[in-house]
Amino acid sequence: MDHALKITLDLNEKSVCTVRTAGGEEKSLLTARLANTPIADEIKNGLENCKAKITGDYCALILTSYGGQWGYTLVWDYVRDKLVHLTRTPFAVDCAIDGSTAAVMYLVQYWGHPADLWYSVAPLELMDAGFEPDTVSLDMPVDGSVTGSGDCEISTEKGRLIFRVGAGKKEIQLKHDK
Repeated sequence: MDHALKITLDLNEKSVCTVRTAGGEEKSLLTARLANTPIADEIKNGLENCKAKITGDYCALILTSYGGQWGYTLVWDYVRDKLVHLTRTPFAVDCAIDGSTAAVMYLVQYWGHPADLWYSVAPLELMDAGFEPDTVSLDMPVDGSVTGSGDCEISTEKGRLIFRVGAGKKEIQLKHDK
């Protein structure tokens, strides 16, 4: 099996996203799989922010609306064509997969509230649209240039979570339990 090289966010009544593998095969995460969640209706209404990335056999998606106050993290195993992770994650801006763990980074900002950075760690094989993981403060300053998901990134390296904020100018590494 070739790994995916490209993600296209479809976000329509038929498909959430499509991945294209190195061999040219296309696979789609069908919107119908989300019929029993609030996500399918919100896709019809139009999402404000979406972020998708490929990590090995997984496509991780962050979907948010209403200034970030509505949000979900999805992880789709495109090789087995199986949705493996679905949690409620308002203010989420990025997701990273490390073994059997899904780590999510949050940028909490709204009128009258200074921007804060948080993260959560949950089992990869968690499918509960009503579950909202406990968050932990990153205790990392956020300057006025940070405005959204394009400015924030979480990645993994050798069992460590790495957070980048604002064009790679700031970085903090935190060890997490496996």
